[in-house]
Amino acid sequence: MERAREGAELIKMHIELGHTIRLISHRDADGITAGAILAKAVAREGGTFQLSIVKQVSEDLIRELAEERREIYVFSDLGSGSMELIEKHLDFATVIVADHHPPEREGFSNESHLLVNPVPFGANSVRDLSGSGVAYFVAREMNEKNRDLAYIALVGSVGDMQEIDGTFHGMNLDIIKDGKELGILEVRKELRLFGRESRPLRQMLAYSTNPELPGITGDERNAIEWLRAKGFDPDVHYWQLREEEKRKLHDALVIHLIKHGAPKEAIDRLIGDVVVSPLYPEGDPRHEAREFATLLNATGRLNAGTLGVAICLGDEEAYKKAKKMLDDYKREQIEARKFIVQNWGMADEGEHAYVFYAGRNIRDTLVGIAANIAINAGLADPEKPVVVIADSEEDENLVKGSARTTEKALAKGYHLGEALKEVAEKLGGEGGGHAIAAGIRFPKGRIDEFIRLFNEALAKQVGREGGED
Repeated sequence: MERAREGAELIKMHIELGHTIRLISHRDADGITAGAILAKAVAREGGTFQLSIVKQVSEDLIRELAEERREIYVFSDLGSGSMELIEKHLDFATVIVADHHPPEREGFSNESHLLVNPVPFGANSVRDLSGSGVAYFVAREMNEKNRDLAYIALVGSVGDMQEIDGTFHGMNLDIIKDGKELGILEVRKELRLFGRESRPLRQMLAYSTNPELPGITGDERNAIEWLRAKGFDPDVHYWQLREEEKRKLHDALVIHLIKHGAPKEAIDRLIGDVVVSPLYPEGDPRHEAREFATLLNATGRLNAGTLGVAICLGDEEAYKKAKKMLDDYKREQIEARKFIVQNWGMADEGEHAYVFYAGRNIRDTLVGIAANIAINAGLADPEKPVVVIADSEEDENLVKGSARTTEKALAKGYHLGEALKEVAEKLGGEGGGHAIAAGIRFPKGRIDEFIRLFNEALAKQVGREGGED
C-alpha cells in the first residue's frame, strides 16, 4: 500500500505539471479494466491521458514509447517481466509499473522508476490480487472517490480467474468490502458456470467446460432432456430462477457429477463466489463479472481493447458495438467448431498428441478455442493433448498454434508449456505457457517437424514421471 501511495503521488504530481499520463495496459480483461481504472482516476483529477492496449511488452514497443519522449509512463497488468528493458530505454522519464505478475527483481535501480506489485511482499500472483486490483489501489490512493471502481476491479480479477477454486482471496477481499459498502456489488454463492445472464439454461449447461458435465457438455439435446427430467424449462435463464429453484438445480448438478465420478475439485468449483452489480440490469452481460470479463476479453482479442475500456467507463455506444463484435466472434467460433468437427479426420494423431492444421480456415486468434472444442466435443482421447495450428494473420511465413488438454492428461505428467517452449527453441520460434494450456509460433514450413518434436517432448515428460507407456 505504501508503494501504491507513492505511485498515486507521482501521477498526481505529473497531472499538476500539466503532463499527459501515458498509460500502457494488457489486452485481456484484467488489463483492460486496469487501464480503465487508471484512465478514470487521471480524468477525475483533471488530467489528460493517452492509453494503449497491447498484447505484450517487447523491446520494439518500449523503443516506440521512448521515441514519444513522455514525462511519465504507467504500465498496468504488465511490465514486471520487462524491468531491464524499461530501465534501458525509459531512463529519462518517471515510470510506474502497476502489476501482479512475478517481477524480474524486487524493485528498480533507477530512482524515478517505481514497481507497485504485491508479489515481493508475499502475495500469490494468481489468487491474491490481479492487475486491475493493483490499479484500483493506486487509484484509491489518488482519490477516495475512486472506490466506485471496485466492481470494475473485480471484473478484472474474475477475468484472470483469481477465484478459480470458488472463493476470493487476499487483497481481493478488501476490494469486495469497498464495493459492498458503496452498494455497487454483491457476492453470491451460486452456480459458477458461464452464461448466468445471457444464455438459456440449455446452453449454460451444454457449453460448460469448467467443469465439464459428463453427457451434457457439448450436446444441447442432452442438456434439454436432462433439464426437463429435473423439472426445469430449458429456455429460462439462470438469473430468472427463484432461490429455491437455483438450489434444486445446484443439488441436481452435484449429484450428476458425483454419479459420473467427477473429481472432487470439479464438484467444489461448481458452486462458489459469483459477483454481480446492481449498476446494470439483470440479463445484461455487464451485470455479472464473468460475463463482463468475457465481453472485454473478446474486444481485446479482436484488437479493439480501447473499446473495452470505453465500456468500463460507461459508454453505451461502445457497449452496443462490442456486443455486435461479440456476436460476430461467436459466429466465427461456431464456424470454427463446424470446420474442426467435419474435418477432424485430417488431424495427425501421434503417440502423445493430436495436431490439427487448419490453414486459413480458422482465425489464428481462435486456435485455443478450437483445441478446446476438439476435446469437449469428444473428438480427441481426453488423455492426449490437442494442438490446433493456423496461418498467422500478422506474418504469412509463420503459423500460430495452441495446445490444450485435460486434468486427466496432466496426471500422466504432461506439461504443455514446457514442451512447447522446448520445441519452439528447436524450430526458431517462440512458445510456452501453462501445463494445461500453452501457445507457439514457428515458421510455416516446419509443421511436420513440429509434430515429431512435440510428440518426442511429451514422451520424455511421461517417461520422466514414470507414468504409463
